[in-house]
Amino acid sequence: MKIRFILLFFMAAASMILQTSCVSPKSEADWLKSGKAYYENDQYDKAIKDYSKAIELKPDDAEAYKDRGNAYFELEQYDQAIQNYSKAIELNGNCSAAYYNRGLVYYAEKQYDKAIQDYSIFIELKPGKTELLRGYLYRGNSYEEINQYDNAIQDYSKIIELDPDCINAYYKRGGVYTAIKQYDKAIKDYSKTVELNPVYAEAYYYRGWVYVELKQYDQAIKDYSTSIDFNPNYAEAYNWRGWVYGELKQYDQAIRDYSKKIELSPNSTDAYYARGTIFFLMLQYDKAVMDYSKTIELKPDYAEVYCCRGDAYCTLKQYDNAIRDYSKTIELKPDYAAAYYSRGWLYSELKQYDKALKDYSKAIELKSDSAYYARAAVFFLTRQYDKAARDYSKTIELKPDYAEAYNYRGLIYDKLKQYDKAIQDFTKAIELKPDYIESYCGRIYAYAKIKQYDKAFQDCLKTAELKPDYAGTYYGRGSVYAMMKQYDKALGDYSKSIELKPDCSEIYSGILEISIVAAKPEQFSQWLKRFEAAFPGDKLSKGVLIIKLYLLCLNKCVLNEPRTEFEQRLDALLKENVALDWDFDLTDEWLSEPKNGLTPEQVKYIRDLTGKVKATQKN
Repeated sequence: MKIRFILLFFMAAASMILQTSCVSPKSEADWLKSGKAYYENDQYDKAIKDYSKAIELKPDDAEAYKDRGNAYFELEQYDQAIQNYSKAIELNGNCSAAYYNRGLVYYAEKQYDKAIQDYSIFIELKPGKTELLRGYLYRGNSYEEINQYDNAIQDYSKIIELDPDCINAYYKRGGVYTAIKQYDKAIKDYSKTVELNPVYAEAYYYRGWVYVELKQYDQAIKDYSTSIDFNPNYAEAYNWRGWVYGELKQYDQAIRDYSKKIELSPNSTDAYYARGTIFFLMLQYDKAVMDYSKTIELKPDYAEVYCCRGDAYCTLKQYDNAIRDYSKTIELKPDYAAAYYSRGWLYSELKQYDKALKDYSKAIELKSDSAYYARAAVFFLTRQYDKAARDYSKTIELKPDYAEAYNYRGLIYDKLKQYDKAIQDFTKAIELKPDYIESYCGRIYAYAKIKQYDKAFQDCLKTAELKPDYAGTYYGRGSVYAMMKQYDKALGDYSKSIELKPDCSEIYSGILEISIVAAKPEQFSQWLKRFEAAFPGDKLSKGVLIIKLYLLCLNKCVLNEPRTEFEQRLDALLKENVALDWDFDLTDEWLSEPKNGLTPEQVKYIRDLTGKVKATQKN
């Protein structure tokens, strides 16, 4: 029994030894085969191990290095991939796949020059047609990335020559033609693309983009809509169709498209920004603020959006918020001229003129041409007429057809009593803008000042023709009559002017002045009552109140009545250096007349008081 057991043991052991000795070790081909199997099943780490085993057995096998390079590529271990492809090429200079694949790695690494070199060698090795087309395609892509558009077009065209039905080649060539602004060719290629593949959503989208560049907005909308039909989740198609609707002022449709983009891409800063701008254009400023705020929440350093939100706050009269946003824009982007311009405008509205001038000057430094015009207005308001004239002149130099700049420079020349220059500017403004009624009015006053009354009346007729119920026509003609000393006619026209514009305090002041000069105290008293009824004291600006008090002092002087109360109030206001919009020419001419009905004492008093008021208006 024991012997039998021992024999059986030895027999089993011998059998095992024989079986082991009969199992052959895995060959290089086996390791390659198993590596490929792992690769096909996306098990790239295991594939690399098996390829490495194959290389250990056959270190000069270019195919094994190439395959291991492929596995490294899939794992995005690009340095190892390049090393393996390069070794494959070293072992077999005709290994076209290694060149092609190494080119793919270089492309992924944005080493486009090296990618082009590899694709060029790949093409020279004349692989099969399918592979050859891919070589031209990727080389074309690489040329496109480094803006060598002519070379890219040649490669895409070569593909089309070899395969006239290659959809991707037309699509890619269309993109290059778009980049170099050859839009007709781009449209032709995109059209061929959709002819070959009628459901190619991206081709419709990009053809729509070309139509946008050509401002063929109806065609663009049609293409974006088709793109959306084939891909209802195509967020960018909604975005750009929204943009086109915005350009066409079809704001409701624009809002719908931007909202859809936001639904598909909830973190899309551009869509919130764009929708906010549409809300702003629709005068829905609260909604604009909400969208701009969401944009800022998503992208806190988006300088331009702070500026836009500042504009919305400004319109809502939330001035502190607006200034904070403009200032934040400047903090993030110190060279953003628009923010300085907008903040300067707001400071001007708030009568913080020094700050406004500083901001406009910075905007000019940053090459904002429009800031000259805006700064000129502040110089005008602060009675710095020479500087204002210079800025308007610069505006005209930059934009010779800017009628408004000529008009306002004309007003400045009028203030400086340079009436010939004023008339030239008003005339130029009218030449550029024939219905510019304000320039006609400005020229009426200038003609009257140099006693060219016929021309002044001709302009009055023109303003009446342009706008029969325009208060300025009657006020202007009344001023001419006043300069001609036809005071009754002047008062009649001023009265008509007030009927048409009862909220104009300047007209009331003009009537009071004429009543004094024409020695019509009863008229003065009647119109003063109407003036005070229309403008209670607390509703008058300080500038208008100064003129009213000045005229009251003149009237009391002519009537030889006490005026101390008015003088004290006037003196207090004059100390504040308030800007006035008043012309003293009528009073000055009255004082210079030999027969003005005044005593020497009255003339001296009125002349001294007028001089005092004028003195506060000097630069």
